[in-house]
Amino acid sequence: MFVLLGSRGSSFAEAVATALRAAGVERERVRTLDLDGPLDGEALTIGPDFVRWGDLDLTRAEALLLERPLFSWPQPIDGAGRRELRALRLSAVLALAERAPVFNPPNAAEFVVAPPLALDALAACGVAVNPWRYGPRDDGTRAWRDAIGRVLDYEPRAPAVGEVGWSPEPVDGTWTTVLVIGDAIVASAEHADLAAWIGASSAQSARAPDGLADAAVALARRVNTELGLAFAAVTLAGPTEAPSVVDVDAAPDLGAWDRAVDGEVARAVARSLVQAAARAVGSKKP
Repeated sequence: MFVLLGSRGSSFAEAVATALRAAGVERERVRTLDLDGPLDGEALTIGPDFVRWGDLDLTRAEALLLERPLFSWPQPIDGAGRRELRALRLSAVLALAERAPVFNPPNAAEFVVAPPLALDALAACGVAVNPWRYGPRDDGTRAWRDAIGRVLDYEPRAPAVGEVGWSPEPVDGTWTTVLVIGDAIVASAEHADLAAWIGASSAQSARAPDGLADAAVALARRVNTELGLAFAAVTLAGPTEAPSVVDVDAAPDLGAWDRAVDGEVARAVARSLVQAAARAVGSKKP
């Protein structure tokens, strides 16, 4: 069974469900759930050897899609019990990750909550990383990004002067964002400079990744592998023959990317889920 935990208001999980069925997965083996369902009264129970979401025992899942990452912070005060329900929802996903592949894995949230952590991890692996600043935004003309990424209960915004944010050092030439699903390069988008990259969603200008330089393809794939991610939007800049990593978005807007490239993102995620489920089964054989 494939379980797709979708964000409220997004149709991407349904698009992946359609892609799975088109690939030959039986309809009854594909289930789509609303990540915010438990906050609206949908039952969620965790036991010693089961996780039950509504009427569905998720421990039977072969692989799961987590459209947006969960994290224990921020925890808004929005009614009795809702903070506890958020914690329970996160615990359910963590428990399931011990049994079946979860795309993206729960630890990807660390790179989303603090995006520069991914850059630090890559630099420690010997990957070329573009310099960046982190701290209170100054009042200059430099472009800054939110210090927190796109977790389920938080939508990033541009930091005001004095608020904490981060900003890559400007690099001459085109900035390229590459969407990687597994080891497949699914889409790409180009930006003229730092300000253009920060000011617009990469998915708005996404296209098929034809014509990407070999060095960019290899580096984007390596980023996904080194960080243990299932998917990411990797932004690169610098010389064509030797680019460096500017940013790793471990929570890209998959629905927006999917619309830009006519459903290829959903199909790529579906293929990756099927492959991961097959590998998991193979690894359990004596």
